[in-house]
Amino acid sequence: MTSDFGFVDEREARRVFSRSFLALTVYSIAGVGLITLLQTVLLIVMGAESAQAFFGNIYVQWGLQVVIMYAVAYPLFLLALKGVKPVRLEKSKLSLEEFTILFLISEAVMVIGNLISTFITDRLSDVFGYEIENSTAELIYETPVWLIILVAVIIGPVFEELIFRKALIDRLSVYGDRLAIVISSVAFGVFHGNLSQLLYATGIGLVLGYIYVKTRDVKYTCLIHVLMNFLGSSTVIFARDEMQRMEALDPEAIPGAEESLTIMQDSLTIFGLIILQYGLAIAGAVLLIIWIDKKKFRLPKRDGIIEIPDEAVFRVSTLNVGAILFGLICLGEIILSLLPA
Repeated sequence: MTSDFGFVDEREARRVFSRSFLALTVYSIAGVGLITLLQTVLLIVMGAESAQAFFGNIYVQWGLQVVIMYAVAYPLFLLALKGVKPVRLEKSKLSLEEFTILFLISEAVMVIGNLISTFITDRLSDVFGYEIENSTAELIYETPVWLIILVAVIIGPVFEELIFRKALIDRLSVYGDRLAIVISSVAFGVFHGNLSQLLYATGIGLVLGYIYVKTRDVKYTCLIHVLMNFLGSSTVIFARDEMQRMEALDPEAIPGAEESLTIMQDSLTIFGLIILQYGLAIAGAVLLIIWIDKKKFRLPKRDGIIEIPDEAVFRVSTLNVGAILFGLICLGEIILSLLPA
């Protein structure tokens, strides 16, 4: 069907984008809402002190996230997407060379985005007069290693890829793969709900979206996402004890010979992991420049795309009920993350 601007039925296109964002809104509200409801019920039943101790348990915090976000909210997300037909295309393979290059590019985007985000949050901390905390990083720092690997490195990335790459891109690709990649990556960035992750999550979303559109196989994006989260958590996974010892040092005390050796060993372990991350990121940045110069990021041409004129893209994809609701929720979370703890 066509509308008065000649390419697409604007009402139907807006419905598809709105329904997709509403599904994300359902996912966000279901997760936060159910956790809040459970906290309220247990507060009444157990009392303030017991409830606070219960929810302060690290296993309870991660367990609730897994059960509520992935076992409850994710099926509700898929249910909310019913009625929006996905685009089904044949899968293609990535060579080992392409996979390695795209992984390194993703690592570069993550590191560069994280550096920019850190600079912005530091400047905002100076302006506000208090340190803006990264609650996600603090939670990971307090979590047992096996639990970090299970939830933050494996389960979380897999579900995020199923939601933001497979589910969203499959349903938005009918209006163009490029638009689907941009919308899904921005949604992925703001979904994290904090300024520290906003930029690099959006950037990574662009690369992962490209990989998914190129292959239509979510296993590649899942694997790259898992590897990036593993590297991002490597200092906690491999050097937690060393980091804690370094933080506990008295800057005014003069260490003895044995303590000096321990400090040196700890420093080498921590800096070795950091150098590894930055080395991979530098290699990825060089490859990114080469790929951009050689126009390697071209999307595969295909039939069946319904064009949306440039002047109508923002109106159709963003000025709809679902996108506005999802945006307001994420904006609220970002603002809350900037407030003092």
